[in-house]
Amino acid sequence: MSQTKKPNTDRPAKGATVPYTDHLKKVVEFANSERTVRSGGVTETLSNMDIMVRKQFEAGLAGKTLAQRDYIELVQRAEVARCEHIKDQCERWTRIKNAHQTIIDQAKAAKAPIPRVLPHPDDILIDWSNGVRIPGPIDEEDWKRFDQTVRMRDALFVQQAMEDCLNGVRLGDRPTLGGAGLLGFFFNETLPPSLRMSERAWIDQVDRLSRLSKRDLLKRCRSSWWSIGVRVARGKHLGSAEKLKPMLTAMYDLAKACLNQKSDPQGYEEALEDCAFAINEFRASAPKPKGIGGCDADKEENAA
Repeated sequence: MSQTKKPNTDRPAKGATVPYTDHLKKVVEFANSERTVRSGGVTETLSNMDIMVRKQFEAGLAGKTLAQRDYIELVQRAEVARCEHIKDQCERWTRIKNAHQTIIDQAKAAKAPIPRVLPHPDDILIDWSNGVRIPGPIDEEDWKRFDQTVRMRDALFVQQAMEDCLNGVRLGDRPTLGGAGLLGFFFNETLPPSLRMSERAWIDQVDRLSRLSKRDLLKRCRSSWWSIGVRVARGKHLGSAEKLKPMLTAMYDLAKACLNQKSDPQGYEEALEDCAFAINEFRASAPKPKGIGGCDADKEENAA
């Protein structure tokens, strides 16, 4: 009596798709991970999938193809699922982006206050090859975190204007590229498209700040810092531009070391020490303010 062959339920029918599960995501990630291999006296960097294809060819010549064939089929299934997942994701977020843009356009047409629509359509980046990316705030809690960075950036630009004024920089030469201004540009570049200050907006802000008196700049600078919970002495300068780059480099190296802290604790400790040293060097490079004396705002601010 012949036995009925059990159907293989692990493999979908031809043309069918499978859910893009966490397991399949890991399969795709591992398949696309690269490693260095040496073959025939040549060193190359290849993805695991490329290596497996070569192994399949070599094993095929030797008559051992089963393991390689099964693995490649699994990767192909994962890639099909990934493509379907990205397609569905992009279609859904395209509808959301268009709806949010319509809300903003209608408010502009009615000359009404533009509502805060999250995520902002400018921050919904549709990539039909790799999926949707949203670098900006997606909810109110997220908005508070990004708004803190916006305030920090704006305070740094005011800080630069205040320093230029106290240092007697003539209007035509403002703003200078001091540590405060450069750090402001750095923060601006980390912001998502909807919150990033354009060059035109920055020029307009510089023009407005250059029209303020020394007294007003001192008050504006202090209030800008205090609004984000930072207490600074009146007229206090930030570090120099020369010491800013080493500090940012050290902070970047520390962030990378944090990711490898378990595997390289010694490297993390060294990066932490280097970062602390660079921060102290930046602070110590701050010049003393030159032109605070004689300002009528002294008594008013001290009283406040």
